[in-house]
Amino acid sequence: SVPDPEKSEIELAKEFRAAAKVKGAPLNVIYFEGYLYMSLLAHAMQQLEEPYSKEKIINLFQNMKEYDFKGLKLNF
Repeated sequence: SVPDPEKSEIELAKEFRAAAKVKGAPLNVIYFEGYLYMSLLAHAMQQLEEPYSKEKIINLFQNMKEYDFKGLKLNF
């Protein structure tokens, strides 16, 4: 589950609160989920070498086990 974006002290939630404040976005779970997904995708793309492919992206995520992404533990 996604942590409460207003109360969580993980790095990702702190980044989200700062970005939301600048943009005037609400601090709710829906916006936080979108921020999480786009942040994770941007992070993943930085890990890959060009040319990018669907297979490379899928493989990268499938190999994320107990992956600490800015304080959030991920398993795919």
